[in-house]
Amino acid sequence: MLSNLRNKMWEKKISIKKIAEKIGICPSTLSEKINGETKIWLEESMKIKREFFPDENFEELFEISEPNKGG
Repeated sequence: MLSNLRNKMWEKKISIKKIAEKIGICPSTLSEKINGETKIWLEESMKIKREFFPDENFEELFEISEPNKGG
C-alpha cells in the first residue's frame, strides 16, 4: 500500500480520478496500485510526482507499507 501517497493526496485534495486522467489510466486501476493490489510502474510514479508532488521526496512518497491488519 502506498500510504504516504494516499496521505499527500488527501492533504492536497487531489482525487484518484484527477491523477488517473493525467497519467492515462482508469481510476480503478490507480486505486488498485495505491492499495498494493497491483504494481505501479516507474514511469507512472514519476509522472505522478512530477505533476502533483514536485516538492516531495520520491522514495518517501512511493514507499510501500503494509496494510493495517487491525486487532
